[in-house]
Amino acid sequence: MKEKESQLIPHPDWQNYIPYEKPRVSKDLADRTLTEITNAMDTHVYVDQQGQVWVSEESLHVVLRTNKIMSAYYLERFKDENKIILKGLTYVRVFEVTGHIWKEIENSGLKKRGEYLKFSEECLRSIRDSDKARVIRGEHEENWKEEKKKLKNKRMKQYNIIRDELTGETLDFRTAEFSHIRSSSAYKHLALDINNGLIVNKTIHETITREGVIDEEQL
Repeated sequence: MKEKESQLIPHPDWQNYIPYEKPRVSKDLADRTLTEITNAMDTHVYVDQQGQVWVSEESLHVVLRTNKIMSAYYLERFKDENKIILKGLTYVRVFEVTGHIWKEIENSGLKKRGEYLKFSEECLRSIRDSDKARVIRGEHEENWKEEKKKLKNKRMKQYNIIRDELTGETLDFRTAEFSHIRSSSAYKHLALDINNGLIVNKTIHETITREGVIDEEQL
């Protein structure tokens, strides 16, 4: 079964069957339902090349302890920026799912459904915090930092920059820096885009950083 599911990976850099620590549960919960949930976690919850966790629409109803009609309804209302379509199927970032589960747990009162939802939530958190996901995130972070260091030379070479792009002053080529227009911490997905920054003198970059400029409106 595992080999068969591995052939259905939606992206070549994504992984499923992530080893994770299973949460403890009450003896009152049905083994069949718990197995259904853990099977969904194994086959349809993925860790991408950045260590981010995604849930497939294929098993979203299992994870949310609802039917397919309701899970499709919820999926439609998750933010588009936190969804991606691959090979005709929609995948949603795990924090959208756990946020919804939190709300459903609060609304479930003392019903057993709340216990199953809690199990789903804890499984997803455990996958996020698994050794595999943490290693992938660490490797991605190191690569991200190295690529950021190359932005100055890439932009200067591509656009033949000889002056400070913000002030127009003479550029000190040795100490000039790449200054992000949209903060690399607030807009991490744009951090390696050479068009999301300007080549400025070091003192200008220090001023921008000191003033806490986050985006183009504050620049």
